[in-house]
Amino acid sequence: HGAPWEALEAILSVPHLRELSLVGIHPSPVKFPLDDFVFRASSHLTTFRYKHTERLMKFTRLTEVEALSIVLGHVHCSLEVLALPAQLAPVTTISTLQWPRLRTLELRGKQWTSTTMPCISLFSTMPRLRSLVLDITASHGPLLPRPIWPQSHLVPCFPWPELEYLHVSNPQANDTVYSHLPSTFNFLSLTS
Repeated sequence: HGAPWEALEAILSVPHLRELSLVGIHPSPVKFPLDDFVFRASSHLTTFRYKHTERLMKFTRLTEVEALSIVLGHVHCSLEVLALPAQLAPVTTISTLQWPRLRTLELRGKQWTSTTMPCISLFSTMPRLRSLVLDITASHGPLLPRPIWPQSHLVPCFPWPELEYLHVSNPQANDTVYSHLPSTFNFLSLTS
């Protein structure tokens, strides 16, 4: 069903590993680590990408989201690039972690359902973010577009002062994010 925890631990503990891409393999082992299992992830990993296939998505289980939460909990301080399928992204976990080096966040695929909190809050702990890709489609039925920064949602300041690139699918014209883009901003991509 997925790579065993021992294999993931061995891969992520390689000290010179900088980039890891999982393509066509579930990051969700059948068995979760026991309480005494020590997960020693590399603090040097800078890029983590997970790309799924439709064949694999038929067998997606909640444990896949949980497995990604555990892995990200161990590598978030060193990551500079994070690319995940949106429906599997552990957005609640992501929002509670600090991302001091993250420069690129890419979430593609079906909308997550674990929270309705806006992206401006979910990803506010990424102060060095330069590229944000939110290529989101409907998970069930018609897509109800969610603004990145709803007008009614208060935040103390724009959380990504170095943002240069923003890609948004199904954008909303009344999204407050467009009026707060920083002077570093260069490129906006909007798709339906």
